[in-house]
Amino acid sequence: MTISGSCILDASASNVTTVESRLLVGSYGVKISAGGQGHARRIAVALDSAVCHGWEVTRKAECACGRVRVTVEGEPLVVAACHCQFCQRRTGSIVQVGAVFDDEGVSIAGETSVFNGLEVNGVGTSNGDEVSYHFCPTCGSTVFWRFKGRPTVAVGVGSFADANFPAPTVELHAPLRHHWLRPVEGAEQYEEFRPR
Repeated sequence: MTISGSCILDASASNVTTVESRLLVGSYGVKISAGGQGHARRIAVALDSAVCHGWEVTRKAECACGRVRVTVEGEPLVVAACHCQFCQRRTGSIVQVGAVFDDEGVSIAGETSVFNGLEVNGVGTSNGDEVSYHFCPTCGSTVFWRFKGRPTVAVGVGSFADANFPAPTVELHAPLRHHWLRPVEGAEQYEEFRPR
């Protein structure tokens, strides 16, 4: 994937040219030397989920098998790392990291299965919210979730597979963070959920 002004040039990381690398680098304000195809390839791979439309950023997320895809326009409203026990168990990881976007800038493709704990066994989130987690029925990856009554979509940051994705701005249930994991620098810390 390469960026050229307001155009998307469909190119894989293996065929990024020197000219394209200058365009890519210029779009993101990063400086590399002319003829630096290797550098451009690494940058293109790192930015694989971001595409520039004018000055608006478009990011693409997908499940492990690629059947469920989410495209988001603009920057996230918030990026939250949640350490609650439910998120740990649901993700199979020590922390869930989700980016919240305005509904209007999100498009979703592919069929999903839905897990809603409140509907299944009467258990919602730690603060009682009703959340529908959408996952791929083929590979099982949770790609996005919606909170009932909110005009937003949360997307799992790992689904973007973008090492340059913005860091969490808040950490929820911080006392449940694993002792060997450090707090995210600059992120607001909450003992439970942050106030609305």
